Amino acid sequence: MIPTSILSIDEHGRVLVDEKNLDDQSQLEIFFDHLKINDSHAIESFYEGESVIVEAFDAPWVILDLKMNDQQIIGINTYGFEIELHLQTCFFDAFDRLGGELSSKIPWVMSRNAQEKFFDQLDEFDDDSFTWQGTTYQVRSQFEEIIEVKNPDWWTKTYQDGKAGWDLKSPHPAIQDMLPRLKLPRSRILILGCGEGHDAAYFAQEGHVVTAVDFSEEALNRAKSQYGSFPIQFIQKDVFELSRSFDKSFDFVLEHTLYCAVSPSKRSELVRIWNRSLVQGGYFMGIFFTMEKRTGPPFGAREWEIRQLLQKDYHMLFWGRWKNSPGWRQGKELFMLGQKKT
Repeated sequence: MIPTSILSIDEHGRVLVDEKNLDDQSQLEIFFDHLKINDSHAIESFYEGESVIVEAFDAPWVILDLKMNDQQIIGINTYGFEIELHLQTCFFDAFDRLGGELSSKIPWVMSRNAQEKFFDQLDEFDDDSFTWQGTTYQVRSQFEEIIEVKNPDWWTKTYQDGKAGWDLKSPHPAIQDMLPRLKLPRSRILILGCGEGHDAAYFAQEGHVVTAVDFSEEALNRAKSQYGSFPIQFIQKDVFELSRSFDKSFDFVLEHTLYCAVSPSKRSELVRIWNRSLVQGGYFMGIFFTMEKRTGPPFGAREWEIRQLLQKDYHMLFWGRWKNSPGWRQGKELFMLGQKKT
């Protein structure tokens, strides 16, 4: 049973109930003590005796200060609660922030001040390791990547084996809910990683000119068998090899389940492709999996990371967790709408 109540943790590690700070220390202590990752990679805990979904903007444990002695490194969060940091779990994210995991797999991340304090106390460090109290620790990769996903045959087999768990068999409800509100004129729509084409078909039905790209021949064959009569241009292509003719050719770009599928090391490049495909003032709509999952696909992501990658190029018109996500996605989807800056 998926919990229905939702609490949030903001980027400073503060717990919010209905957008108000939770300040009951006893409830907060229970909340942090019972944080866990459930089987579908969402975060859960307890509040007022009930299981709740936790929507964390960043890691649930944001370490603001440290206590370091000969035996332990203790991280301290915004409420003064303490946890022991196990250095063998450490990794750097794409923004050179130091993070790691508790024994419960709940992640933590250091603030800049805590990270500076940590490195001041080390014996030595380099890009791949650090030494503290005479012990050297190798810094892990944040994500455990699978080489096979770079081959379209892997995706073909996934579809054929019925393991395309990201496929909703219909357009995403957020698109159906939000697109009519935008009242877009007839627009040129680009969908990268279109899969079986359900989202593309919805845009086409609404009167837009749709270009849908996917790596997998199997996915596109399925898309064409269902929506071949729709005015959609289907293209089989690795999105990282798109022609420069795509540059500034689209009024609207949709992201839905591609960001979580590509190698996390290529996420910045994917954002650049979105940006160069859009005309100035064009719209970008994204539905992202915000979950704690270091293996993939689908790979997890955090709101903090997504904001860092997008805020320079987009005016954010809407940003929030989607509250009516289907099935196992509940508590793990971020919906955003941005307009490309001119």
